[in-house]
Amino acid sequence: MSKSLTNAAGAEFGLAIFSRLPIVGRGEISFGRLTQNHAMWVDVVGPGPRDTVRIFNAHLQSMSLDEDDIVAASSSRAGLEAKGRGLLRRFVRGAAARAWQADTLAARVRRSPYPVLLAGDLNDVPYSYTYSSLARELQNAWATVGLGPGNTYHGHLPPLLRIDQQFAGPQWQVLGCRIHTEIPYSDHFPVEGLYKLTPE
Repeated sequence: MSKSLTNAAGAEFGLAIFSRLPIVGRGEISFGRLTQNHAMWVDVVGPGPRDTVRIFNAHLQSMSLDEDDIVAASSSRAGLEAKGRGLLRRFVRGAAARAWQADTLAARVRRSPYPVLLAGDLNDVPYSYTYSSLARELQNAWATVGLGPGNTYHGHLPPLLRIDQQFAGPQWQVLGCRIHTEIPYSDHFPVEGLYKLTPE
């Protein structure tokens, strides 16, 4: 587990990776002191001699867009003038932060001595710089075997936002990827992937 925030009630927030196989190494990737966003990784060892793999979990900067502000900005010309510039500034700041975080994460992926799986809340869509910087290194599970646009966002903003992603290195065969829209307990739907490590 990698804690990023403790609220006033003492509840802790962060990232976690659970494994039935032994975890033999772990680390954290900080995106700076001014953000609670970060990433973590674990090395998991399997039964075979080539079965050590590195698994990353990441939470990147949010889009910083509030649903109420979007509704107010789109409801009238006056609303657009009052709220539109502020929304645009927040969107640009969020996109710049995510781009830097994605580049930092991609650099760590490139340095991994083991086959990589990466999952996380990227808070960005498949045609973004964030997505592209990771897709240069890895194959996206949904793009490989999924059907349709793959909505993972469960909120009131525009539907069909796939902002939660799973990526796999070239040593993996993606066998399946499923978005569990029947599990409504968060503003993100869980994403399940099935992978097979290919022989050398």
